[in-house]
Amino acid sequence: MIIGLANYLKHRDDDKPFNKGTINLLNDLKLNYNYKLENGISPIFEGYDLLTDDSKMSELISIVKEWRENLWVNYEKH
Repeated sequence: MIIGLANYLKHRDDDKPFNKGTINLLNDLKLNYNYKLENGISPIFEGYDLLTDDSKMSELISIVKEWRENLWVNYEKH
């Protein structure tokens, strides 16, 4: 989800459609990506709410750090 939301953010202003993986992820999570940021509503904020229970940035940072560490551990195994 983190990578998909990062891809959304990176390409949201492009004139071409999102790649299939990003669209599938956003659809699977029921995150509406067919609008621009209005009134603080965005797939980024909706995804953030899915990752954290209490909307504390420190909790999300811990999740991302652990996720990245696991990426390296699994990469080094292969």
